[in-house]
Amino acid sequence: MPGVREMLEKWGYLERGSNRGEVFDKLAVRVVKVQVADAYKGVIEVLQRRSVDLVVVPSEPHGDLVSLLKPSTAEKIAHETRTMTLFVPAHGKGFVSVDKGELKLKNILIPINYEPNPRPAMTYALRSALFSSEEMIHLHLLYVGDGPAPVLRETEKPYLTWHQLKRKGDPTEQILKAAEELDADLIVMATRSGSGFFDSWRGSVPDKVVRRTKWPVLAVPLEE
Repeated sequence: MPGVREMLEKWGYLERGSNRGEVFDKLAVRVVKVQVADAYKGVIEVLQRRSVDLVVVPSEPHGDLVSLLKPSTAEKIAHETRTMTLFVPAHGKGFVSVDKGELKLKNILIPINYEPNPRPAMTYALRSALFSSEEMIHLHLLYVGDGPAPVLRETEKPYLTWHQLKRKGDPTEQILKAAEELDADLIVMATRSGSGFFDSWRGSVPDKVVRRTKWPVLAVPLEE
């Protein structure tokens, strides 16, 4: 099991040699470690017993056609729970400094469309930006389509800049291309309940992005 106290001590949140109780007493964080034999069943059982706002799972880009069409354990967990899920590539770019624990969010990519409603994704992108150690955070709204892009009112903050991007072509390809060009730290995507993640053999746009990206993806499920 990962050493939580050791990491918090390294980051300067706790003094060296702190005991377990100080994690909650000083940081108001309660840590519960659970060991299970089956990752999928174990996580589902834990989520059924506890109220969870966010699930963080490792992801691995798929290379061949079979793996592209077959949901991974992380993907099935996101589909089953319909809980907001952060997919973190095992061998990609992260946005948390391992040495200091800082969130290095500078460029956040938010793919938008008329459906599903992009507002919740924008909201959680803004909330993520609040914790960034960067002085300026750039939020990029990407619309892929032939018609006019959705008109969205943006929240003005002195530490935020908004950028409107419009492209044509395959949505998945354009999202991945934009993330590469922007050197994105995080992709935030809204997913519709019932037609969001991993519900067909082809998969939706968020499915395909998660399966191919090397950047963290925050999936924000919407209830119909």
